[in-house]
Amino acid sequence: MDEIEKGDGPIVIKRSAKTERPSVRPDDSRTAAAKRAQELRERRESRVVQDDEFAVAHLEPEGWKYQFNVWSVYNKREDSSYRAALDRGWQLVPRLRHPEEAASDSTDEWIFRKGMVLMEIPREIWDDMQKDEIKAARDQIRWKEQSLAGTPDGTMTRDHAQARPKISKSYEAIPIADK
Repeated sequence: MDEIEKGDGPIVIKRSAKTERPSVRPDDSRTAAAKRAQELRERRESRVVQDDEFAVAHLEPEGWKYQFNVWSVYNKREDSSYRAALDRGWQLVPRLRHPEEAASDSTDEWIFRKGMVLMEIPREIWDDMQKDEIKAARDQIRWKEQSLAGTPDGTMTRDHAQARPKISKSYEAIPIADK
């Protein structure tokens, strides 16, 4: 370490023999790369590896449902979708609750991913919303079946086997024709 002596005369700097300079050898580059690789491996192992980058069920605290909702489209803020989510009861999840899910250089208060923001809602409200959506879907099917089977007033009915619509209620993949 360098020492500075101040006296009545000029300032004298005494250099110690142990002044260390950073090494520029290629070994240091390899060592730095190995250290960084180890950090990345540890980080990767600590995260749940999934194909779906928006899957967050493993983060959900008891009694809550997480979901990514629209924040921006083409980097332009999408207020209508965000406001609709807030109106339905969703609220933003703070980044500090799950810092591992935010970008490592992020200074944002929330967790963002590809124009989406992580939001939460109580699980029982989520369950109610799911039941309402299923009921609405079934009502649509029921209404369509009635419109197919029904006839206008004053016309013949579709009671005959050949006139009755054939409605399949099975759930299967739609065949795709080979090109």
